[in-house]
Parts: sequence; structure tokens; C-alpha cells
Amino acid sequence: IWNFFNRHTLHPQASSINTNLINHFDLNIFPNPASKILHIDTKKNIDKISIYNLFGQEVYYNKKGNIKLINIDFLATGTYFIEIISNNSIIKKKFTKN
Repeated sequence: IWNFFNRHTLHPQASSINTNLINHFDLNIFPNPASKILHIDTKKNIDKISIYNLFGQEVYYNKKGNIKLINIDFLATGTYFIEIISNNSIIKKKFTKN
């Protein structure tokens, strides 16, 4: 699965984005596992959020700005990967929806 992210971290509309990963301590997602709401705790500005299922399919996309809460109630139970673009860097985390 991480091979998917290693090959697909840049998007056409974000071709100038640096693929440096921000230190995992700069971002926290909780609760994990989550059932309805996923909280994003970071001091960085969030530019874009995508959520991918285990097949690498994008199941959520938001480019509205500095999002701190995501309603994940619509997701099926399982494991997902969240990709957050922040300050020209990409953050990747795994979470479980229950």
C-alpha cells in the first residue's frame, strides 16, 4: 500500500509540492480508531486532505482550507490512509474506521 503513496504523492494541480514528510510529531489524528469524526491536530496550515482506502482509491477529498474535523461516518469499517498537504509538504497517516 505504501508503494501506492510512493508513486502517487504528487497531483497535477500540485506539481510544485515538495514531497518532504513533516515530522509525525507535528500532526496528530484522533481518535484512532474513529467512528464518526476524525480530528486533525496540527499547528501547520492544511491546504488539502485526501483519504484513500486499501485499494488506493480516493474516497474523500477536501481543498477548502484549514480543515480540523472530518466527518467519516460515510466510510465503511476498515483501514484507511489520510494524506494531508500542508505548507508544501505531504503528511501521511493510517487510521481505522470502526
